Amino acid sequence: MQFGVIFPNYGNYCTLSLIRSVAELADSYFDTILSWDHVLYPHNNQTLDVFELLSFIAGLTEKVRLGTCVTPLPLRGSLSVAKSISSLDIISNGRAILGIGAGWYKKEFDLFGSWKNASLRVNMVRTGLQEIRSLLTNPKISNQAFFKCVQSPYPPIWIGTKRPSMIDVAATLGDGWIPSNLETSEYYKTVQEIRSIRRSRKLSDKKFTYGYHLSGMRSTSSYIKKIDDLQNVGCKFIAVYPSGNSEKYFERLRAFVKDVIPSFKMDGTSH
Repeated sequence: MQFGVIFPNYGNYCTLSLIRSVAELADSYFDTILSWDHVLYPHNNQTLDVFELLSFIAGLTEKVRLGTCVTPLPLRGSLSVAKSISSLDIISNGRAILGIGAGWYKKEFDLFGSWKNASLRVNMVRTGLQEIRSLLTNPKISNQAFFKCVQSPYPPIWIGTKRPSMIDVAATLGDGWIPSNLETSEYYKTVQEIRSIRRSRKLSDKKFTYGYHLSGMRSTSSYIKKIDDLQNVGCKFIAVYPSGNSEKYFERLRAFVKDVIPSFKMDGTSH
């Protein structure tokens, strides 16, 4: 099992002292730092741009991977996302991960005048991912930008969704899947569905990441049970957000490192 930390990109979390503290902790004990990608939240409208935040963290760290969880592709657009993830991958020397979703917060989309219904947003994700892959891998196509990456052919693309219509996108165009708020039984069913789709398309499952976005404060025993249950049905990666204000958030992360992570083998990242 590998572990990541979710760093919120809004409000009082976005102080230099907390960013530096989380970066130091994550570089020592976590595999990945992931940050949400929103310009507006229902409860907060003060945000940092996620790619600029992650680029700053890249300069503070040496080992931890850095990614979005997740970028609403219909909102940002494929050209902008391709440029941003390419830049992050270069700045971090090949540690970037691109998390992609269809978006869910209408008011955020309304700021840009780009809200579409769910079916159209899913189609925009499918088309946009194909465009991103082309932008990152085809330098010889005329009249098209090309954004070089350190990772070959491009950083891993993880799809954040529990929407049935997006599962095929995750299975066929993604390198990983990272949902949230799923019961273990539903998680297991979706893992089997993704594996079935990938087999039918002759896509290898060996490097596909089955992840989970674990939010909310829990007791140590509750964390361990939930993670153990998920691991038993195929989960390989946990991104934790223990909630709380900025001070409690960091205290809970340190407790997670001390009390939860030692219960699991971390494939080369344990200390």
